[in-house]
Amino acid sequence: MSKFSSCLRAVHTFVMGNFHCHEFAYIIYPFGRIYKLLGFAPIQLRRGEVLRNGCNRKFQWDTKAWICSCLNIMIYTMGFCLGILRLRAVPYKHGDGISRLTSWAQVFTLFGLGLIAWVTAWTHMDEQCRLHALITRIDQHLREIDEIQFDYKSLRRRLFWQLGLQLLIAFPLSMVNCIIILPDEVAFSPFSTCYIFICFMPISVLIFKQFQFYNLMHVLKTKFDLINNKLSKFNRDTRFTSERRHIVTVRKSNSVSEVPLTDVPAASQKADMLNEEPNVDLLQKLLTIYSNVSDGIDLVLRIFGWHLLFLTAVSFGVITVQSYNLFSLISHSLVIPTYHVVFIVSWILVQVMAFAVNILICGKTSRMMDTTISILHKIRLSSNEAPNACVFYQILQIFSMEVLQRKRNFNAAGFFDMDYKLITSIIASATTYLVIIIQFHLTNIPDCHFPK
Repeated sequence: MSKFSSCLRAVHTFVMGNFHCHEFAYIIYPFGRIYKLLGFAPIQLRRGEVLRNGCNRKFQWDTKAWICSCLNIMIYTMGFCLGILRLRAVPYKHGDGISRLTSWAQVFTLFGLGLIAWVTAWTHMDEQCRLHALITRIDQHLREIDEIQFDYKSLRRRLFWQLGLQLLIAFPLSMVNCIIILPDEVAFSPFSTCYIFICFMPISVLIFKQFQFYNLMHVLKTKFDLINNKLSKFNRDTRFTSERRHIVTVRKSNSVSEVPLTDVPAASQKADMLNEEPNVDLLQKLLTIYSNVSDGIDLVLRIFGWHLLFLTAVSFGVITVQSYNLFSLISHSLVIPTYHVVFIVSWILVQVMAFAVNILICGKTSRMMDTTISILHKIRLSSNEAPNACVFYQILQIFSMEVLQRKRNFNAAGFFDMDYKLITSIIASATTYLVIIIQFHLTNIPDCHFPK
């Protein structure tokens, strides 16, 4: 029994690692094992040494994991080619040229997105390790501040449930997509090459990529939340005294800040002020943490920028094409079973959710950064009553400038912003292109009458 228990502990340590729930590696290590198995992260984990102590050691590629990754790519490519040959062997008997063309385009697009997800994971491995090291340092700085307590126990549990649910969703999603792109004479089978290699594998890879982006951004958003909560409490609980040096300020009509015109205190005087007023030191620590979290946001956008770009573009194309298929079905120019309408509508909703989730997490993070600005403004209104208002004001002004300059427009590789306006832009563009495609469709019908 003891051998069995020790074996279970060894397996648990290998899969989950031996980390405390307060460490960021507590959630990164088990998913790093999963990514390594799938070929996303073919690096040496060394039982977590690469993740512990702020990732001070530079990562090293793992030869065995590279072999596994190459085998996955080969199986993926060969299965995709076999599925294409099977689809080409059966001709379409119904539908127009646009429907057939878009079905083939959807097949190759999914394959291309899966390859891009793999390649970008390899090429940005250095940035990912730097991001994990940065979040580890942020956690260390946050724990140095009193009254800030957090752990990753509930988050890891939620991530496992979330990943399992998303993989379960991949099965019906792949079935829906496979039924849409199958020729008319081919019956759906869960063991077909179309389902496994053309639909399920690329969709699963994209789900893993989406899962990684969303939760990394969510972790950084929670850091902003902790900073804002501490600043809010700092603003409510601070009681400033009225004994202070006189400060003359000049208000600029074209500036959001005020420039204090006082004698700059000497270094010794400034040190004395810092010792007398701990709030100044606290504000300086929060400024450093905020800057590090902003660096983490930049790294996430750099790692997943191309993924966001291609995924949003493909979602826009699929929404437009499937909307045209619905029009063709209504106009009786596309002869397919009636129940296929459910699959077409479901696939459109999936594409809407694909980019809406990314926009949602980017919008939440952006609002957290906006909240910091308003909190700093409230603190500024009370700072004139501090005995060391000059030093406090200077650090507060630096903090405000940091927030304003680091305010990021969350974008997809610099092509478009990931904000709520993008949803209306995609809907408007899809409607415009749908009208153009329908006009081409009507030119093939004599006198532009719908067939009976």
